Amino acid sequence: MGLLPVVGESLQYSRPSGRFLPAAFILDRIKRYGPLFKSHIFGGPTIISTDAKMNQLILQKEGNLFKSSYPRLILSIIGMHNTTEIHGDTHKVVRNVILNAVSRIRDEKVISYISDEIVHRMNAWNGQIVRFQEEATRLSFNLVINQLMGLSNVDDANEVEYLLENIQMLVDGLSCVPLNLPGMTYRRCIQAKRKVIKVLEKLIAKKMCRRATEIHDILDGLLAVEGETPLGKKVNPGWAF
Repeated sequence: MGLLPVVGESLQYSRPSGRFLPAAFILDRIKRYGPLFKSHIFGGPTIISTDAKMNQLILQKEGNLFKSSYPRLILSIIGMHNTTEIHGDTHKVVRNVILNAVSRIRDEKVISYISDEIVHRMNAWNGQIVRFQEEATRLSFNLVINQLMGLSNVDDANEVEYLLENIQMLVDGLSCVPLNLPGMTYRRCIQAKRKVIKVLEKLIAKKMCRRATEIHDILDGLLAVEGETPLGKKVNPGWAF
């Protein structure tokens, strides 16, 4: 189980394998224990299933026999109130806010913004070596952050770049060893999380102070249905149900 209980087999599990091949860790455990086995990764005991029928049963019975959740390590990074951890009326509200935002993607203003953002990114390539994966990640992030929080890569370039840097660190921490020690990825991940939270707190405070009459992004929608902003008093909360 490894030298430290908190580490368990996380190091072996995270070890990279060949492209398109299952992790050597998984293959080794299948040979030793079969398609369903117990391990200790991500800071806690974990049951790993590689059996197709078992996985199908889990997916079919989700919400009845099984409950969707993340390992403790991941929850410490993304928080206890992520979309997979909320249920009932709260889940219904959040789901409908997101669906409303998705439906607005067909709006001419949103399509125009997406087009302008693509052109803006492509213009920045002039005379430079383009790393496609990095550019695709940056473009996708810029578009998502605009729909989530209303931030623009042009008007809010510093905030967007700051968020991208720290959210990338959060993603890197999702499969790290959960040791909150100096120099460890997990420590840097937790620090990045605090930085992201501070940006969100400032953005929420800014939205709460403004006198908006329309919902422009998902954060506007969430604040509106909670009635925590002037926006919530002017927009019928029933739109989210």
